[in-house]
Amino acid sequence: LYTQRVHDSGWHFVVLQRWNSFTQAMRASEGGGYFLFHSREEDSAKKGRGRIDVGVVIDPGYGFVKNFVSEGFGVLDITAIVITNDHPDHLADVGSLVNLLVELKKNRGGTYRKPSKVEMLLSRGAFERLSSLIESARDVFRDTVVLEPGMKYDVWCRDGTSTLALQACHALHRDASDLSNREGFDSVGIIAEIRCGVGPVRSIGIPSDTK
Repeated sequence: LYTQRVHDSGWHFVVLQRWNSFTQAMRASEGGGYFLFHSREEDSAKKGRGRIDVGVVIDPGYGFVKNFVSEGFGVLDITAIVITNDHPDHLADVGSLVNLLVELKKNRGGTYRKPSKVEMLLSRGAFERLSSLIESARDVFRDTVVLEPGMKYDVWCRDGTSTLALQACHALHRDASDLSNREGFDSVGIIAEIRCGVGPVRSIGIPSDTK
């Protein structure tokens, strides 16, 4: 859990769920979320493999931590957490992740390096639900951003040429937020834009639960 393993170098998008619905709460299916990460080749001896230098957890719902660890990832691989709406199948394992990040800062895992702080990006409804948890563990977070449709946020930049930017899009999905002027539609979808040097921009869309 507290070990950083090597992975194939480059960008990867991993689906860590078997189904995305409330049936997970009844253990009728297996939950999870997504993990977008970049692994940098450390030296020629590694032959195209290296450790993760940017890792974005997206919608860590029921069973996310179990699936995350079983696929060879650890807490040190996480640099950002993104939540698109405030329903449990998108954030049920946030508390577990935050607790593991807090323990990591105490060096409970005997890690070989000091962990970096994590960025938290989430919908307004998710922020309302999780604000007290975030505040109680503020030492592990570098920044907390409430995502509004149209907002674009750079979560990673290296050498000014390679970047990962997340753009929030309006999602037609009612959550539990109490903003009457938005009628509870504070869910967001995410477009991840990856730029590597002078090459083309690659995009990955996570629509959340939009109609």
